Formats: sequence, C-alpha cells, structure tokens
Amino acid sequence: MGAPGSYALAVYNPKSNAQAADIRGVIYAELCGGPAVESWLSRYLRLYPAVVGGEALALAPVGIASYGVVEVNGTYYAYSLKTSAALGVVYVSPSTTVADYYQNGAYYGDAFSIQLNAYIVVELKSGARQYYWVQDVLSVSGGEARVLDAVWNQTSYPSWLRDVEGNGSIFFSSSSGYWYGYAGPWTRRAGTFELEIKAGASGGAAVVEFYVNGEKFDEVVIRPYAKVRAAYIEIAPLTLARGVPLDLELVVAGQFGEAPYAVLQSGQIGLGLYVYVNGSWAPPLSAWPIGASTYEAAYASAEPTGIGSVVVAPGPPTAAELWAGTVVVAPWAVYITSSRNASAYLSPLVYFNNSTRLALSAVYVDGRRASPSDLSSAPLGSLVVGEYVKQYYISITTPYNSTRGWLDAGSAISVPPIYFGNGTRLIGNASSIIINRPLNITIFYIKQYLVNISSIFGGKAVWINAGALLKPNATALAAGGVRFTPTALVVNGVLEPIGSVEVEGPLSIRVVYDAVADVNSSWLGLPALFASAYMACGGKSAGASTWLSASIELSIYDPPTAQCRVKAYEVPLIPVVAAALLLTALWGKRRQRGLGGV
Repeated sequence: MGAPGSYALAVYNPKSNAQAADIRGVIYAELCGGPAVESWLSRYLRLYPAVVGGEALALAPVGIASYGVVEVNGTYYAYSLKTSAALGVVYVSPSTTVADYYQNGAYYGDAFSIQLNAYIVVELKSGARQYYWVQDVLSVSGGEARVLDAVWNQTSYPSWLRDVEGNGSIFFSSSSGYWYGYAGPWTRRAGTFELEIKAGASGGAAVVEFYVNGEKFDEVVIRPYAKVRAAYIEIAPLTLARGVPLDLELVVAGQFGEAPYAVLQSGQIGLGLYVYVNGSWAPPLSAWPIGASTYEAAYASAEPTGIGSVVVAPGPPTAAELWAGTVVVAPWAVYITSSRNASAYLSPLVYFNNSTRLALSAVYVDGRRASPSDLSSAPLGSLVVGEYVKQYYISITTPYNSTRGWLDAGSAISVPPIYFGNGTRLIGNASSIIINRPLNITIFYIKQYLVNISSIFGGKAVWINAGALLKPNATALAAGGVRFTPTALVVNGVLEPIGSVEVEGPLSIRVVYDAVADVNSSWLGLPALFASAYMACGGKSAGASTWLSASIELSIYDPPTAQCRVKAYEVPLIPVVAAALLLTALWGKRRQRGLGGV
C-alpha cells in the first residue's frame, strides 16, 4: 500500500464445481504516517448538503467527536484509547429552539436529539473481536424529553443481533438490519443532564449499562456465539464494516431517522465529553466538532469553551480541531499542552496550609505505568495521569524521643512495646494510631511485668501492669476418677495460700493441687473383708489397706502430673460369710449323728 486509498482482498476458488466455501479472516491496517492519518480523518470531517425548509444548508452531527487522531502544529498523529465508561454532560438553555425537518426537507416540528455514541469492542475467548455501536440519547420534542438507548452490531453489515437481553426489544430495519432499542424515562426539556455508558464482561457475556443523571435505566447483556473475555469502549482510527469510524461522539442532531435534520434557531446547548481512565474522568486527547457515526445531523456551530467542553449555538458547522495535544490529568485540574514536557503540571509535592499535602505516587502514560522521569518526554497526543496520595504532618512525642514527618492518610502507626530482656517492658497508651488528619501525639508508657502461671494442667505467660493484683485461675477439677483441689500457690519459690498476688516484678506462679481418689471397695452393698488401693501420679504415689471398709481415700499432695492411675484389690465379705455358715451347718449335723449313736 503505497498511498491512502481503498483496498480489497479477493479469495479465488480454482475449482468451478466446488461448493461454496466459508472463508473468514481479519485484515489489520495501520496508519503509519501523518499524511495517511490526515487522509483517513478527512473522510469523516465532511458536511452533507440538504435542502431544509426551502434553504440549501450543509449539515453534520455537531458537538464533540474523538477519532483517535490529534493534529499538533500541522502534523497528524494516530492514537487509540480504551476505557470502561464514557460520560456526556449536557446543558440545554431554556431559550433553546430547534426546528426539525423530514428527509424531504418538510418541517417536522420543534424537536432534536443529543446523542452519546460509542463503540464497544467485545473480545471473545475464541480470539475473535466484535464491534457494537451503542447510543445513550436525550430525545426532545416540544416541551418534553425522553432518554433512549440503542445497540447495533457493527461487526458486519447489516447488523445482526442474537441472544440480547435488556429492558427493551429487538427491532428490524430494512436498511440497517436488526437492532436493540429501549425508551427510558421521561425528563425535562431544559437543564443539565448526564448521559453515561459503561461496558464490561461478566459471566462470559458483554454487559452495557446506560445511565441518565447517575441513575441506571437499562442494562443490556450480549451473549455472542463464544464466551466473552473482555468488553470496553475504544477510540481508534479504524473503519468498521458500515464504513464508519471507531469514534466517540456527543453530538446534537435531528430527533430520529425519519426527521434527521435539526436547525438550531436560538439559545445554546453546552456539551462536555469525558472518558474514565485510571480512576479519573478526563477529556479525550483530541476532539473535532463534527461526528460521523450517526445518520441524523444538525445545522449549528460548536465552539470550545475549555478542555473537554463546547457550546453549540446557531450558525454554520465548522471542522476545525477543538483541542489537541498531550492531556495531563491531576486531581485538581486537567491540562492540555503541545509540549512533550508534562512535568510542569504534575508537581512531586503539593502543599496546603493545614499540615496537609499531596505526594505524587504514580504516573500513567496512555494507561501504562511510567516513571516520573518520563514526564519530561511524554509523547505528543498521549494521556498522562498523575496519581497522588494525601499525607498529613504528624508529631509524635514519647518520654524518650520525638519524631516528626509526613505520613500517608489512612496509614497506621504501630507503637511497639519496649522490652528490657528481664521480664519487664513498657507499653504505650495506644498500640496503633490511624492517620486521618494532622496529629500531635504524645505517647505515655506503662510498666508491665511478665508473669508465668503454671499448674499440672498447663501454663501461660501474661504481661500484667506493675502494681496490679492478679488472681490466678485455680479451679477444682476432676479427671479419671481423681479430684484435683487447689490448695496453695508457689510464688517465685515461696509457698503462699490461694488468693490474689500483687505484681511488683516478674513472677513465676505455680498452682499447687491436692489429688484425691475415693476408691470403692464394697460388693453388693457390703464392705469388703479386706481391700487394698494404690494411686500413682507421675513419680508420686499413695496406697492403703483396710479391713471391713466400703471405700478407701487416697491423697497425693502436689502431684507432678494430672495423669494418675488408680488400682484396687479387695476380698469380698459375702463369700467368707457364706463359707462360715456352710461350715457351721456341717459341723452341727456331724454332732447330731454322733450323739444319736451313744
């Protein structure tokens, strides 16, 4: 391709008897120089003649249009911009009057539309791309206005839609194919309006949301033949199948296709166009006063009133660039410059008079993170966004030192304890402080001692304020048929009674238990003739034997463990008594036989 022009790719089938083949592909063409970029743009910055009300006029969609082309000092540069949302801010003065005309030039009525037109790029997991043209429209007729939305598939021409869900319905046009439309809420004719379009992917589908004045009035879910990987709004110097550019527009035009020609007669319409990039609303890098995507047009003039905004007034349309150059977005302002040096607009530190400042934390050039040193050589036509973090001046005073400096808003200061290595520490009156304003902080310290509390059931170490009274948890427990009753405390090696202990230094406290086991030695309700019991708790043991006893109590003072074993041996009394009775009976019978033989 040696020059700008129209090119075609033909695929020939050498077999005349072969069946029709379905051959698909994508041709990517890049605008590689200023003349090519200028030639491409000139196809769309055109006025169209029409006779309206008996007068020959040159019309176009009038307002703000961004094509992905910037002209700086007579040279044209191409760029692309991707965003998740586009915002159109509209002001219609009460004195605005517009005459709308049919296609044949006959008068239709007092009507017009303000259209936010964007292209949604849908990337499929199959690797293919689809393009959808979407509209968020303020339609005005007489004293009433209504918000409308529409979706067209611009991947091929005519439009074809399948599996689309929303509040509206799918319609068919013989000239353009299938399209989705919804008539949203009614609103006032004059005043300020915000039209917003958001795009994204969710659950394998593309989701397009339409808003008016911050309220969502429609959500359209598009499910193509393959799962969706990503969906976004894009501005780029690319021509789609219908012959329209991949642009972003906020334009004044006729009310609808049957009455497409609007003539602004009096009053003014203010327009502002913005895209959402790196967490901020910013105007496109460049803009032109004539759109090209919509069929409807207007006879009016658009003049810039600032970066991102124009005023549309009565008069003939013009095609001069509205603004151009490098756009620099700071939290407090938006700048545009024809210089490559953007560092003058993004100061590393911005001070306020209330111990507050902003610190430059990140720089993005065309959506990619860059070094602050790159600000001095930002490419012409790029979008430069500076991210700042708010900081507060903080003063911290302790009994031992003082610190002053700037800290990020929302961060936290940790006040760690001061350890002396001998079971003693100092702890501050606050362990963590959230930085939410300028602060003068005084830290007071409290002395604490390390207290180790142990028993046969385990132990723990706790820090206790100096001078506090500590009552160790000494509770009677039972395990394995043995009762454990706390009887005393051993505090730093000294035996003391159960009670509270004053913490005047590091302590080692051990709870002393008495282990008691009641061993049952009865049999069928009668005491055992003889019983012996034995209990062992670690290295300590106790045993006892008894005659004619129903139970034996064993006790171990200060057992080394709570794992105790209890054993018992007994000789039941009932068998002995039975044997004695039997012997007595036998003895008695023998005496009776002996006496009878005398």
